[in-house]
Amino acid sequence: MTSTANLTASEAERKRRRRTAARISFAAVALLGIGAAATSAAWTDDAWFTATASGATVELQGSLDGTHWIDADTSDSGVAVEIPASTFADLGQAATKTVTIHIKNTSSVPLSVAEAITTSGDVFSGSTPATLDTDFSGPQTLAANAEKTIVVTVTTDGSWPTSYQGKTGAATIKYTGTQA
Repeated sequence: MTSTANLTASEAERKRRRRTAARISFAAVALLGIGAAATSAAWTDDAWFTATASGATVELQGSLDGTHWIDADTSDSGVAVEIPASTFADLGQAATKTVTIHIKNTSSVPLSVAEAITTSGDVFSGSTPATLDTDFSGPQTLAANAEKTIVVTVTTDGSWPTSYQGKTGAATIKYTGTQA
């Protein structure tokens, strides 16, 4: 009977070990499942974006011939596009003298261009002054890298008095480009 009792105790021990092994196995499987779930939940992917930014360039240039352009940013001599004095020289009664000038938008953006004309001196003052006009109607939009041809005209009245003989005057035509 001892051997049967030992077998029973031995069998009981084996059953206990099997149950413990089974519990450990189930626990291990559970941990593996949780680990696998945690691992799959931890997978990541990214989407990155990068960009550069730059400021627009704004530059309006002038030319007398449409070929040679000048950054005529001020009215200072040597910086402004200078119309030769001979262009409007020797004005008399009922005179009309013209010159063609050019502006070019070398900006990276369109510009709204406006014109301002100022005159001074004896020829442009008095009771019957000479007048300076252009065919520019503005403001108007000038696309990036676009050019505009403008006709400048100085005229005198048919009864322009002799008191203007030998007199002089000056004119400034200013074109201002503002980002449109």
